Amino acid sequence: MSSVSRTIVLAKRYRSTSRKILADIQRRRPIRLKKKRIGHKKTPAEKADAKAKREARRDDYAAALWEAFEVVNQEAVKLHERFGGHTLEYYKEEVLQIGRLTGEKRAVSRWNAYLQHEAKKLNE
Repeated sequence: MSSVSRTIVLAKRYRSTSRKILADIQRRRPIRLKKKRIGHKKTPAEKADAKAKREARRDDYAAALWEAFEVVNQEAVKLHERFGGHTLEYYKEEVLQIGRLTGEKRAVSRWNAYLQHEAKKLNE
């Protein structure tokens, strides 16, 4: 089969599938079309006011985030001075992970208990 005839066959297949897709889209149209909702268009002054509020909120959040970082950093320095042995980054991570590490432990499932029992038998 030559390459010319292959492209013609592929083109025919593509056209038939595209016709099916178009027919499917036309079938799925709703019976009643909803009216397009027209929203309130903001004036340039309203847009500028909203932009100023967003920027103020973003700056306020960044400042609060920086304060929180400073508190964590200070606590990590205290731990590093008191205990040593690890880097400052290690103590920062420990402070940030304390919530996860002190959470409730999951209960042992019956399946895992069975597997442990069988592994002990095999290892004996």
